[in-house]
Amino acid sequence: MLSQFKAMAPLRVLVTGAAGQIGYALLPLIAKGHMFGFDQDIILHLLDVSFCAESLGGVVMELEDCAYPLVKGVNRVFSSQAEALLRVISSFCHKKISQYVSLLRHRWNH
Repeated sequence: MLSQFKAMAPLRVLVTGAAGQIGYALLPLIAKGHMFGFDQDIILHLLDVSFCAESLGGVVMELEDCAYPLVKGVNRVFSSQAEALLRVISSFCHKKISQYVSLLRHRWNH
């Protein structure tokens, strides 16, 4: 009977832009279990650019103060690789948004 209740390994979750408004709003939902389940332990990896270190420190303190039982660890990630990754992601998104806006303008004018 007890073999049915296997302990799941903590899930490692990477949150990019964790010090921003969306990350700040998303992290408590993840930590409470709304995203991966109410019985899934998690280890958070918070990725942001180095100039957001102070803001991300505040986010980490809030996560620690709330003592979410599912959060088994919180790691901050800052590096030039992280900054490069965020630049690539933002440039890709900007390109896609620009294409969409161009398409909308074309349809609006015809």
